[in-house]
Amino acid sequence: MSPGQPAPPARGAGRVPAAVLAFAFALALAPAAVPAGAGGEAPVPVRQGRQWGYADRAGKTVVPPAYDRARPFSDGVARVARDERWGLIDAAGNAVVPPTYALLGPFSEGLAPACRDTGVPTGVTEGVGHQRRPVAALACGFVDPRGRVAVPFAYSWVNGFADGVAQVKRDRPGPCLVPAAWGLVDREGRELIPVAHCFVGPPSEGLVKVVFEELSLEVRRFGYHDLAGRPVLPRLPYDGGHERWSEGRLGVRRGALFGFIDREGREVVPLRFTSAYPYSEGLAAVQLAGRWGFVDRTGALAIAADYDEVESFADGLAWARRGESAGFLDRDGRIAIPFAFDGWVDREGRPGWSEGRRGMKAKGGGWGFVDRTGRWVVPPEYRRVRPCSEGLCAVEKDGLWGFVDTAGRLAIPLRYQRIESTFDGGLAEVSRRLRKDLPHFASGFIDRTGREFFDEPPLF
Repeated sequence: MSPGQPAPPARGAGRVPAAVLAFAFALALAPAAVPAGAGGEAPVPVRQGRQWGYADRAGKTVVPPAYDRARPFSDGVARVARDERWGLIDAAGNAVVPPTYALLGPFSEGLAPACRDTGVPTGVTEGVGHQRRPVAALACGFVDPRGRVAVPFAYSWVNGFADGVAQVKRDRPGPCLVPAAWGLVDREGRELIPVAHCFVGPPSEGLVKVVFEELSLEVRRFGYHDLAGRPVLPRLPYDGGHERWSEGRLGVRRGALFGFIDREGREVVPLRFTSAYPYSEGLAAVQLAGRWGFVDRTGALAIAADYDEVESFADGLAWARRGESAGFLDRDGRIAIPFAFDGWVDREGRPGWSEGRRGMKAKGGGWGFVDRTGRWVVPPEYRRVRPCSEGLCAVEKDGLWGFVDTAGRLAIPLRYQRIESTFDGGLAEVSRRLRKDLPHFASGFIDRTGREFFDEPPLF
């Protein structure tokens, strides 16, 4: 339940070491927000051979392929990479920022995290075999859509902006478990919380977590500051807790037991649970004697702890499992959808309701989607599924992925080995294997009609 340290960043568009996959995924799966353009739609990244450019939605090339990587447009610009360096272009293909950054993340609240190589060796290498090479330390800050530096490149790592603030880090020896110090900056680069703490968390209900001492992975002394950097709950008498506030409550832990405090630091739910989830719709899932139930805001048991596993409430329903069977409860603890489903949950598939549908597994059968009455709307005939997005749901059978609509009709044939990202801004990122005997793939973006914005790359 205690916050983990974000992974160090990935390197440009080339080889990606295992230790930096987290940032690589952030680059790859960033939301595909689009600016207004001709027809109200931005150009689409299109892959031709080994190079990337951009095309309109009809497939006509508008920016010739000249890049090693290309991401969807956001805030009127797109991130592109050449020779393992990232830059920005506008919708006409003009360079806003030439490819100079070792890292350039997605825009958030009008600013994008960016990093430069300092040339100072870190002692870490990346690559494979004779291609291994040293990794240089990074200097990171933020740029705006015109490429202007908004927050100086004075940090070894930065996280994206949220609620007008961003977490920043400097690597340096100290008393923390990881030799680094964290702080918080605003959009003008002012350090609201000095870069001097073991960790500073993301904003949550107007507060940020500040870890000022780490005795072990299980014992971390912390408090909370407001978004102006002022201490609100400066030192809480707990060993750890949830990362984020929810509905004015925070789960806290001392030893092996959880409870909840309010925004004044008062212990409103005593520490007596072996695990707990954040509040959702007025109830929090808690574990008591190995079984799960729900408490209300006073800590009173609202739904008896009779279940082997539960999830938090969403739109009035909570998934629950008893034995090998799963169903759904309402907020009064009544069975809203009978326990007639297989209790297995595909955690990789990010379970949950989306667009009134939820992926479920039939007993003795496959995966499909149910509506909020528990009726199958997509038959359970698939091996894996992913949440629906923009009216389309990713499904897999016999190792191939495609998309069905929310009524279960096949919209895009099952022909892809991977779904890199589901639909966002009318685009999804996919990979298709071209040869069974060799790892030869074509990858890129498709639209909601299944039009592919990529061709077959050369084998060698």
